Amino acid sequence: SELKRTASGRWRLRTTDDQRAAAVSGAQPGIDVLTSGDHGLSIVADGERSVAELSVALVESGLGIVELHQHVASLEDLFFALTEDQGVRGTPFEAVAR
Repeated sequence: SELKRTASGRWRLRTTDDQRAAAVSGAQPGIDVLTSGDHGLSIVADGERSVAELSVALVESGLGIVELHQHVASLEDLFFALTEDQGVRGTPFEAVAR
């Protein structure tokens, strides 16, 4: 499922040039760039092999990898990922307040 992929396959990446890294990452099979900003990229990978291939592609592109680590989702992260898309977040409290 998409939730399982996002929960287990999310990574944080910082390089010597994050803008170029976003372009390289977006072109790699098995990698999706979620966000790109001043503090690096958030990516989702199909697996560790995709991440390894991405790291090779980044270095071959002349980029230095400053940080690359897997984000481990907390139970709270998973709960909100499940409920936000369904419009459930906050609903029980809203009902009680009425």
